[in-house]
Amino acid sequence: MINAGNAAGRKALCCAFDEAAVLIGRQKAGRLLKAAGLSEIEGRHFLLLPFANAVARRAESWVSHLSLGAHCVCSGRV
Repeated sequence: MINAGNAAGRKALCCAFDEAAVLIGRQKAGRLLKAAGLSEIEGRHFLLLPFANAVARRAESWVSHLSLGAHCVCSGRV
């Protein structure tokens, strides 16, 4: 899922395929998953830093709960 609050994330939606895309936030995605009957909902942001070394991965894990990264993932258990 693209983070609507991140300018780089919004810029990524510039092709015809994404023309009708609707951006939703992590919290709304979590509510939709819960409404669909899932439990143990989790969400995190990622791709904040443009490199993937050990220090960058550790730094991203510390701030993954903040709405900073270009992408977001939400998951839950059935």
